[in-house]
Parts: sequence; C-alpha cells; structure tokens
Amino acid sequence: MSYSYAAAARARAVVRPKVEGKQLADGVWLAIPDPTDATYTMIVEQANGIVIVEAGFDDLKGEAIIDWIAAKFPGKPITHAIMSHNHADHAVGVRPYAAAGATVVAHEAAVGFYEALINRPASKILLDALDRNPVTAKVQGVPADAPFRIEDEDHPVVVYPVYNRHTSDMVIADVEKDGILYLGDLYIGALARMLKRGERRSPSGEPVFSAVELDAAMQLYGIDATLLVGSHDADPVSLADFNYYLGKSE
Repeated sequence: MSYSYAAAARARAVVRPKVEGKQLADGVWLAIPDPTDATYTMIVEQANGIVIVEAGFDDLKGEAIIDWIAAKFPGKPITHAIMSHNHADHAVGVRPYAAAGATVVAHEAAVGFYEALINRPASKILLDALDRNPVTAKVQGVPADAPFRIEDEDHPVVVYPVYNRHTSDMVIADVEKDGILYLGDLYIGALARMLKRGERRSPSGEPVFSAVELDAAMQLYGIDATLLVGSHDADPVSLADFNYYLGKSE
C-alpha cells in the first residue's frame, strides 16, 4: 500500500516529514504530513493539554507532529494518545507520544499489546524517542461496555468501544461539543474517496458492514456528530453524506 512505501522511504532516509495543520473546528485540527503515511492524526486542544487521536505507524511522523503541537500550543503537554485499534498502520507509531508523557488510551482488549509495545527493549539499531527518553508510560483501557471520558469545558473527548468485524479492539473518539467523530477504519475514509469521485452510493446500493456497524454504534450511544473523520483520508465526511450512503435519506 502507498503509506507503507512512504514510511519505508522516510525510515531509510531518517528524516521527519513536514506537518501542516488542517483546522476542523476551533481547537480541533488534523495533522497533514508530507510525505504522507496515509494515516491522519487528529489534535484536540483542551484547557490543560492536548489530546491526539491515532498515531499511525511512523515514529518520525509522530515526532514531527509533537514538534508542530509544541509550536502551535506552547507549554501545553500531550496528555492522551487515543488509538482506534491495534493494527500496525494505526498503532505502532505510539511510542513518541508515550515518550512525551501521554497516557495511551485503547480498548481494554488491546492493553497488553500497547504495554508490550511501549515497554519493549531499547533498539540496538536505531533509537526512537522512547529509547532516547525512557519514561514509565500509562495505558488506559476503555471498557468493552462503557465509554471513557477526557473532560474539558470546551472540548471534551469521549472514547466509545465499538463492536465490529474488522477488529476486536475498535474505539471511536467523539469531540463531543464540536460534533466531530474520529472513526479509525470504520469506512469513512473509503466514503470520502467515493465522494471525490462523485459517487454517494456504491453501485450495489448496499452499504458495507463496517458502515452499518458504525451507524449502530452511533445510535446505541446517542452520538450527535455532524462531521465524520476516518484514519485514511484527510477530508472528513458530513453526517448527511453518510446517511445518504446508508440509504437513510435521499
């Protein structure tokens, strides 16, 4: 896949990508790396620090995003790093955020994975941020039957577990007051690419199972989001376009 080649090229060159911020709302940004690894990190400013959603699998991108955050929000620590699920292209770049002091937030089924990833022996070939700055990192599990809240007066973030067939440890992150929902691999990135081609429904007219599972989770939890962000496309999808894709509106 394209993001695999992009990350491999950067690893060989040992250089960081350039990062630009795409503002989704006041205090909510999407980090756009160049070159891209095709996994996009959401950044949420809170009163006491910064919450990031989705590390991706490129440590160098993570370090560049941390530098961008430090320049954009001087003096604010990264308090939490939310991982949608433990597949490599979403999760293995979490170590720079752990080194920066962030609590890693993930489904309780994946806590052991992240603890092992964070606490692995130091590399003997290429030191990453956590090898250079070993810290005791915390992993916060999201219960399989209840949300986890990161409170803030202006931008609270709520992390919900989602039953789905893609993985057993999926969570989604709702920037509650802003109506922005980050959805990992639950189809929104693919729908964004469909919309760019001028397509609002698949030729069969039948929505894929992950979109149906996402809709079910939103109904279950009463999530009132209007902007849906997937891990693998820099453009969000409106709730209206999602509902049209599902056949819930014309």
